[in-house]
Amino acid sequence: MEVRKLIRRPPATIRPSTTLREAARTLVEENVGALLIVQGGYLVGIITERDIVSSVADDESGHELDESVDGFMAEEPFHVSSSTSVGEAARVMTEKGIRHLPVVDGNDLHGIISIRDLLFAALEETAAEARADWADYLVPDILSSPADGG
Repeated sequence: MEVRKLIRRPPATIRPSTTLREAARTLVEENVGALLIVQGGYLVGIITERDIVSSVADDESGHELDESVDGFMAEEPFHVSSSTSVGEAARVMTEKGIRHLPVVDGNDLHGIISIRDLLFAALEETAAEARADWADYLVPDILSSPADGG
């Protein structure tokens, strides 16, 4: 399965000048764990809920919430193309220690996938395989049983 099938909505994006406070609000409003940072139509970074929590935990004054995300974002984030397999995306996430992965073809930003998306895809695939396995056993029995029940 290709990662393009896991993208269910447009990505939540912000500008580099967005404050950490506004970014946190956007995470809540969009119900996502990461925001893609776009400037001039290009992906320039990513910021996650963990990045924001870490910045607040490290600042006792509380002023960092009013600073822009460009000082806290991961620049030039790892990304995959829409035709990348789910298995390859999982390998990249595991190898790089990340939980969110933008999906980009050239300069076209398609979306973002999370480790949760990969887990659900794996569970869905396992369930489909189990149904297929059971069908091999149950369908012949159903087809050969008498119509009158018995």
